[in-house]
Amino acid sequence: MTKDEFIYMLIYLRVYYEIYIEFRTLDLNADGQINFVELQKGKGILLKWGIDTSNMIHLFTDIDANSGGTISFR
Repeated sequence: MTKDEFIYMLIYLRVYYEIYIEFRTLDLNADGQINFVELQKGKGILLKWGIDTSNMIHLFTDIDANSGGTISFR
């Protein structure tokens, strides 16, 4: 691994960790999944990340890839 590759890996790990922490913050009941109500309650966090929250239903269905009614961190 080159020095540049190592730096990119560290940057990737930092961003991944930040997203994981925000996911856990949105997961209010700590079940490892975010439902629509939890996503709505976390609207401020999403706005902080620059995510368009004008249509929360559309946002949720876009992220809920398997249409299972929840968002998992996988």
